[in-house]
Amino acid sequence: LAGDALAASSASPLVSQCLRDAIPAEDRRRIIQSSDDPEGRPIGFWVLNWGSAKLVNFIAMILTQEMLGYEVVRSGLGDGSTTGLYATAGCADPNHYLTPNLTTGPKCSEQPDYAHHVALEVWDYADELAFFERLKAWPRVHPRDLGSIGYRGIEGMYVFRDQLHAANADGLLLEYYKDYNASRHKPWKYFDSYSAIDPARLKFCKDTTIHLNAKTYLEVSGDTDGVMIDSAGGVHDNEIERVGRCWDDHWWLAPSCREMPQNCIPVVTAGDGWYIQESMQKAAVYRLPWALAVGRTSRDWEEIGETHRVLPYWWKPTSSFPARQPEQIIFPPYDKQERDQGILISQADRVTLGKWASANLEGKAQPVHSMLARFSIPQGDIEKMVQQTTCDNDTSCAAVACEWLQRHERIWKDWITVQCEAGMGPVDKNATFLPSNATDRSACHFCPPGCFSEAAESGDGWVCSHCPAGRSSTSSGGARFGCENCPAGYFQGPPEGQLCRKYEVHEGELCTACPGGRYSFETGSTDCLRCPEGKVSEYSRGSSACIACPDWHVPDVGATTCHLRYVRPGNYVLILYWLVFFRILVAFWKNIVIAFGLRRPFGRRLIVQQISFEERIDGDGVFVQFLAAHSLKSDLPITVYFQETQTKLDNQQKGHKIQFIGKTSMVLLNADGTRVRKSIESSQGVVVVPFLAALRLSWKFKGSVRLPWVLFGMLLVAVAAASCATPGILEPLEEHQLDDAKIVELLLAVSGLLSFLTAVVMHLLSQLRVFNPAQEPQLFKFRRDFSDRLRESRPTPAPCQRGAGRAVQLGELFELWRHFQPFIKDRSMLYVVSNIVRSITRPWQLSYAEVVGPSQTMWFVSHTWTSPFRAFVQGLKKHAQAVSRSGELVVPFMEMTFWVCSFSINQWSVEEEVVSDNIYESSFYKCLHSGSCHGTVLVLDTSATPLRRSWCLFEVLQTMKRIKDHQDEKFSGLWLCTESGTLNSGEASVEMAMTLGNVIADLSVKNASASFAEDKMMIDNAIQDMEGGFESMDAYLRGHLSQALNFMRNDFDEKFGKVLDKLDSFPTDSKVLDKVGSFPAEPKVSDTFFGFSDESVVKVNV
Repeated sequence: LAGDALAASSASPLVSQCLRDAIPAEDRRRIIQSSDDPEGRPIGFWVLNWGSAKLVNFIAMILTQEMLGYEVVRSGLGDGSTTGLYATAGCADPNHYLTPNLTTGPKCSEQPDYAHHVALEVWDYADELAFFERLKAWPRVHPRDLGSIGYRGIEGMYVFRDQLHAANADGLLLEYYKDYNASRHKPWKYFDSYSAIDPARLKFCKDTTIHLNAKTYLEVSGDTDGVMIDSAGGVHDNEIERVGRCWDDHWWLAPSCREMPQNCIPVVTAGDGWYIQESMQKAAVYRLPWALAVGRTSRDWEEIGETHRVLPYWWKPTSSFPARQPEQIIFPPYDKQERDQGILISQADRVTLGKWASANLEGKAQPVHSMLARFSIPQGDIEKMVQQTTCDNDTSCAAVACEWLQRHERIWKDWITVQCEAGMGPVDKNATFLPSNATDRSACHFCPPGCFSEAAESGDGWVCSHCPAGRSSTSSGGARFGCENCPAGYFQGPPEGQLCRKYEVHEGELCTACPGGRYSFETGSTDCLRCPEGKVSEYSRGSSACIACPDWHVPDVGATTCHLRYVRPGNYVLILYWLVFFRILVAFWKNIVIAFGLRRPFGRRLIVQQISFEERIDGDGVFVQFLAAHSLKSDLPITVYFQETQTKLDNQQKGHKIQFIGKTSMVLLNADGTRVRKSIESSQGVVVVPFLAALRLSWKFKGSVRLPWVLFGMLLVAVAAASCATPGILEPLEEHQLDDAKIVELLLAVSGLLSFLTAVVMHLLSQLRVFNPAQEPQLFKFRRDFSDRLRESRPTPAPCQRGAGRAVQLGELFELWRHFQPFIKDRSMLYVVSNIVRSITRPWQLSYAEVVGPSQTMWFVSHTWTSPFRAFVQGLKKHAQAVSRSGELVVPFMEMTFWVCSFSINQWSVEEEVVSDNIYESSFYKCLHSGSCHGTVLVLDTSATPLRRSWCLFEVLQTMKRIKDHQDEKFSGLWLCTESGTLNSGEASVEMAMTLGNVIADLSVKNASASFAEDKMMIDNAIQDMEGGFESMDAYLRGHLSQALNFMRNDFDEKFGKVLDKLDSFPTDSKVLDKVGSFPAEPKVSDTFFGFSDESVVKVNV
């Protein structure tokens, strides 16, 4: 006996020999699973870890190695029936199937290296639906259900005989569930306290089925205290997943004894938590004072039951607890309707026990697969066997299994004998058909064409035999009792060899068709005849006669077809006429196809080079430039449709009025015919001119092909038709009995169809830019080049958590601006996002920061999307330089990182990241309140537009709160930034500072606006909730600007004074002064410089 050595990678025989005529160990073979494993491997039996399962596995393994000649191995021990499903699915570690991740828990794979091939006595309650749902993406690895194992099982909660008698003496019937009701009885005095059981002998709850989804339990019991949210954060049916709650990491306590745990009766099960979910429901519904736990091993479960007064989970057939004589606790009768809904409070029914095999077993070891499909142990036999051994060791288990095999040879002989049904015959492992007396039968295959099925002489089913010469069968398994004569035109030669083989015939045909140039004129032919001189076979195959060639024709070498002796010159005239007409038709159809467009909305599609608002001498407006000339002419406005421009023009059902200007542009009009005067910017998209309008405006075809040319082409055809009447031109066709009218109709129909298809293909190729690949907007090439550079530096971008970890470096923003500067010009952030950022990030559906490589945030940026992108980038550069000079951050200014919503938020899932229903979970809030953020940079334009937008004010409000609430020395607060410099450091231009000062002095945050009314209401409420409300916010902004202007004034005074001192340091010639006169009195630097006096500077303490 090999014992536990069976778990090793090399297989050993189970016993020296159990059965007579056993195949010697050295002659047993392995299965070859792939070319990478030439040595092969034994067939792996995944053995479920209880006595009856071990016994049937030993029976199957002995038959597999001794009778079928395969090496076997016990590939592992399973804690529960569900592990058998995962094992035969190719998972390497089935006992960890409860782990949510398939690849790291049970270690499953779409291309498994099968180590486990068979699992026997899999209880039918195993969660097959959940198993197949988890592996639905990998249908090729789904194991095969081989049916029932022959006997059935029964399971439930049991009570030991000694405790039963003790309770009976006091008038309690512990075999009946109602006498456990804690509100009426005190059943716990007949059991030990659960605290008396050593926790080291129990599994942790997280490793058992207590930790499964408790949704059904919660619906049945309403016991919210008995469950908890899954720490792994799982989601089931769009709800947060809840699992059973445990006390002391090992015990689930029923509601009826949680307040007095000392009254909880210990209920102990085994495996991965067999029967746990059912016990939880019953304990909650029937007020049973139970504490549920799972033994660490099967041995621990048995020893706890033998040494403690507990309620054990038990089943039949089994040999556990023979001395304590368990009695099953009776619950309400089995209710199938309830159980189909997952309500498990009724008595369990008898359970079907199944057999499962891996998906590759039938192809690799068909005899074993066939044997297991017939494998069936009677109920009485298995119950007797489990009484003979507990299978604590493999020696006794194998001995009982061997004894059963020796006594019941009649039963298992039928399992391993291949007997085929009518229409089929036995084959060996190479799929070669076998004669009646063969013993190495491997499987049954349908008899192929050319063979028929007859009863085997040995009486073991049916075999396939050859049809005699001149006779055959039509299809696989079709001729069960005989063959038919070959029809005329077909033949069948004598069979080759003694074994049935497949003939090369077509499905549905009887016999083999005579090839071209040959024929057979009678049925039952064994060969075909060659066609006589001057004749060809009637058909390309299967001819029953040969026919003579017409005049001017001769047979080819193989006598299959007739061809002309020579071609008459008149035919070339017709071919020339036809080519001219065909060219005209192609031009005609091509213009119609171009006008139609082949895509909805149907029409002529013009590629956009750019859309922009321009000030021109002939009038301002929104002008659209096309990539190529369109050749459409119209003096009146027409309606067109815009697509893929990433602007508000897209996909409007009513379309837009336009006026063509030349051949490469047009201007956008309002409904009343006036020009649109709004800022609309784009460098991509198409303009669709509706089909009828495009057809009307393009009746002058490309190449100056006008409608008269079509009429001229029809005239040529008429001339060609008249020429056909000339003798000799169409004489070959006339010999095929086609008159002139039929020939002309045929040419017109073919010409029309072929010209239309040619025009469609040419248009499609032009759409794919096969003819002119360079015909695309220049922005596309710039985007492609930029994306290629990003892929080289970061080929596989990965997503990261939203918030402070998604900043971009200043250098990366400058790189984007420099590359696309020819297109961005003075356009806004809105243009950059819609035309550049979304296109670059489309392949990965990530934020721009994640694509170029995210960084930790140093500065949070507040801005508007309507300001020029150029000014935005320059403003950040001025800020970074100012911070770098101040020494606040010892980082090169181009490496400073900024959190900018346009680049840090995933533009493909904006709603998810903004989280409008809970603004404090948004990316804005998370970043601004992160520990790495040093302050807020408010990028201003001359109109202080950000301070008129509610979202920017919300960010300023959060900046104020962080300064007030956290007193964070590292957080430097609000920086006012412009393209000419930062106001905080006094580096902005005087004109910009004065303009902003006047704007902010008259500004009130109460008048700020937002794109959505609910956003403004939410932000206004947040501002009003702070102390001082809108007035405090106004004062904070004005005070912040006042401080900035003070910095600028002091800095300007200092620099101005240094210049004056330098000028005064030069000696002055008195003679010169006499000539030009004295200087005026030295001007006094006013205390009201920049328009503010010291007294007027607002001092605000927020």
